[in-house]
Amino acid sequence: MTVELEFSRTIQASAIPPTGRHMLFEATPEECAALARRFGLSDIKKLAAKVELRPLRGGGNFKAVGTLTAEIVQTCVVSLSDFPAKLKIPLDLRFVAEETESDDDLEAPDEILMDGETLEVGEAVAQALSLALDPYPRRPGAVLPAEASDPEENPFEALKALRTQKD
Repeated sequence: MTVELEFSRTIQASAIPPTGRHMLFEATPEECAALARRFGLSDIKKLAAKVELRPLRGGGNFKAVGTLTAEIVQTCVVSLSDFPAKLKIPLDLRFVAEETESDDDLEAPDEILMDGETLEVGEAVAQALSLALDPYPRRPGAVLPAEASDPEENPFEALKALRTQKD
C-alpha cells in the first residue's frame, strides 16, 4: 500500500556530492491546502524550506540542516477566531538507512528512515512543521474570562474562607 504524500520532495542519495547539495523549495497552493487539512489548520498561506544535504562519514547516511518558514492561519482556543502566525523553524535532520542503529541522545538531530536510496525531504519538512505547531494556539491578547469571585460560584473561595475562620 502506497501512501500519497501531500508535500513530496525526493532526492536520490547518488545525486548528493561529497561537498553537499542545497535545496530550496516551496509548497504549491494545493500542497498547502492538503497539509492544512492534515494538521487541522484553517490555512497554510506559505510553506518553504532551505536545506543543505551532506553525506555523513561512513556512507549511507545524510545530514540535513536548514530553515523552514511558514505563514499559517490557526484557530484560537479561547475566542475560536482565526488568526495568522509566522513560523521560522531551524531544521536539523539525519536521514539514515534502515539498518542503522538509532541514536538515543535527545539532543541529536531527528532521524528519518530512508526508503532505499531515496531521501524524502518534503515529508521531513512537513513533519517538522507539524511538531512546531502549538497544540493550543492562542491569539495574541486573548484571555480567558475572569474567574468567579463570588464564593457561591467558586468553591475554592468558600474553602479559603473556612480556613481563614479557623486561624
